[in-house]
Amino acid sequence: MQTDNKNRQFNDPEDLLNFAKYLCEINRFILSDYWDNFIKTVVETSHKRAKIIEKGVTLVRARIGTKWVTFDDGDEQPCPISPLDMGPPSKDKAIEGRINPKGIPYLYLSTNKETAIAEVRPWIGADATLGYFKILEDLKVIDTSTDKQKICSKYAIYLNSEEMRPITYSNAEKEECIWGDINAAFSQPISPNDSTLKYLSTQYLSEIIKTNGYDGIAYKSSVSEKGHNICLFYPDKAKCIGCNMFKINKVKYEFEQSGNPVTLSEDNRVFHTRITNLRPIDE
Repeated sequence: MQTDNKNRQFNDPEDLLNFAKYLCEINRFILSDYWDNFIKTVVETSHKRAKIIEKGVTLVRARIGTKWVTFDDGDEQPCPISPLDMGPPSKDKAIEGRINPKGIPYLYLSTNKETAIAEVRPWIGADATLGYFKILEDLKVIDTSTDKQKICSKYAIYLNSEEMRPITYSNAEKEECIWGDINAAFSQPISPNDSTLKYLSTQYLSEIIKTNGYDGIAYKSSVSEKGHNICLFYPDKAKCIGCNMFKINKVKYEFEQSGNPVTLSEDNRVFHTRITNLRPIDE
């Protein structure tokens, strides 16, 4: 897929969310003119995020578990999972992920062991195998890991005024909002209770990136601050050359308040506090 018009622009800073809704509720495979322009703008703006992963670079992948090995003298010992078994699942076992569709296995890697292990959500006392993957050729990827998610409200309540006025965003600001949401969508943890419909937008975007000649996508990890993740569309372009095993000794959780509280009065009335976006008054 090649764009046929340069200098395309995003229309709405919240359009990634709107695009996901369109795929879930209106059309799954055929895009309207509006969303066709959105995708072409994603492609055009993606090129400035192109990076090269050089041949010989080592990335890592973790799996929960180890393997018992019986030696010639009959002794049994726990060992890491074999490097031959550290790649992606076979096509018949490849479930849907945020980037790969069902039946099309991709290889999910990380830039360091802390990130790789955190991504498999181990529990205290669990054994984990870490595989080291050597990149076999220069790879061209789209790197969204530095795109930060922003709050892009459509309206603002101005100080000393009860009027809600629409907010105008520049083309650069709309691009920042869209790509921040794209990075967040790729990074969002997968829950067993999630509907696979939630993956439609990220799967669609990944296939658009793939068909434009890229080998994968790099994106921020939601569970590790020390590294980021890389999903390769072509698993045979990396090879697991060795494995180590680790025991999980500690799991740390950090949290912050994400919204305003709800309070209950003495007469059992529930009060919800509304969040507003305050902006300075125009000159």
